[in-house]
Amino acid sequence: CFVVGGDGSVRDAALGLAGSETALAAIPAGTVNVWTKEAGIPPGILPAIDAHIEGQSVHMDLGRAGNSCFLLMAGIGWDAEIASRVPTRLKRLTGDIAYILQAALMAPVLRSKVTRWSTAEGPTEEQLAWMVLSNTRLYGGKVRLASTATIDDGALDVLAFCPERLSDTVRLVAKIAAGKREDPRLLQFQAPELTIESPGIPVQLDGDHIGETPMKFSIDPAALLVSVPAGPLSEVFSRPHINHREP
Repeated sequence: CFVVGGDGSVRDAALGLAGSETALAAIPAGTVNVWTKEAGIPPGILPAIDAHIEGQSVHMDLGRAGNSCFLLMAGIGWDAEIASRVPTRLKRLTGDIAYILQAALMAPVLRSKVTRWSTAEGPTEEQLAWMVLSNTRLYGGKVRLASTATIDDGALDVLAFCPERLSDTVRLVAKIAAGKREDPRLLQFQAPELTIESPGIPVQLDGDHIGETPMKFSIDPAALLVSVPAGPLSEVFSRPHINHREP
């Protein structure tokens, strides 16, 4: 099933195709195309179509969030609040730069919030600014926020930014920009399921604001069949696949 558009269009198609044996073949033609970059699908409509025709089909995990889904990442907190305020026209004109401009505009008024969440390990309560649940690696197509995440491991890679004061926020931002992850106010773990219990916190899926918490997030293992180019799979896959489609 060819889907021409950006990550939002691909996500909508994935929701309908999940659980079927129809492969989703993404053609990058939208405002932001992080999925095609992660999967190694070439830019341009014709090169992408050729890559799919000559390619292979593989299963990947699909993220679930309430009644919605995500291929890439779910964000709770600051980034979702920013995504909810990005003007549609600006997004169409500038692509992902619109998110950067909106973040700069909102930075002085963003505040962390005491947030309670639970996993199979039990409940946690922290001063949360931003949580990212990653199925893939590239945040916004540029930052390797979850550098070891894979889309076939049956788990979400969770990164929670929990600053208690302004100095914590500045330090965490600097560390993420430098590719560092070790900090007592930066929580990292894997979980197949996580529920944000605190209400009123914005949620975004693959760059689009979709609502607010409370919300349950989970991984649906091997739920989606996707078309990717022939040859070695991109590094976001963790293990070999045998469900190859003949040209």
